[in-house]
Amino acid sequence: MEPRVRDAMSTSDVQFDEGHLLADALEDMQRRGVGTAPVVSADGSLKGVLVRRDAGRALRRSGAGSSTVGEVCRSGVSVGVDDSLQAALRVLEAEEVGQIPAGCCASASGAGCRSGATWAWTSHRRTPST
Repeated sequence: MEPRVRDAMSTSDVQFDEGHLLADALEDMQRRGVGTAPVVSADGSLKGVLVRRDAGRALRRSGAGSSTVGEVCRSGVSVGVDDSLQAALRVLEAEEVGQIPAGCCASASGAGCRSGATWAWTSHRRTPST
């Protein structure tokens, strides 16, 4: 049987509401050493993924601290726990990130989860280019 996302998941307590200030989220991610974090809508569904380098770029462009994570996050970046690891790897590589949220009712197609769902991470450690 082909390995599934659930076989490679780890948990994380870092996630942001879509209205969270981008500057505060970036500071929190840097302090915790986190490169990506799920962004949830008011109803608890996955809105997207905040990527630390995207947040930094957006803050440098705007110069203002009033931007929110919901304005900057990438949508459709998740996998379901029953998706294959190969499918997850394709998403990780396409998005050029090391972690993506894996939820009970998410899938590689980017379908979101309903309120009360828990999120875990599946990750791929990229080797540095030489």
